[in-house]
Amino acid sequence: MTDLTKTPDRSLSHVTEWVFDLDNTLYPRECNLFAQIDILISHYMVSVTNLAFDELGRCKRRITESTAPR
Repeated sequence: MTDLTKTPDRSLSHVTEWVFDLDNTLYPRECNLFAQIDILISHYMVSVTNLAFDELGRCKRRITESTAPR
């Protein structure tokens, strides 16, 4: 299994086009793609905001809870 706690150091400057799996049909559920994406986004946010991972998690939960439809 891939270690998702390490920040990737590979450049994507060569990528000219992106495909997003918005309806979960390109990858099998078992690959847990969205969990991997969430971890990578969290690494980015930690590097930009200088928050600790646990504080970032609390911020994300507060934002989600405050913007969720009721």
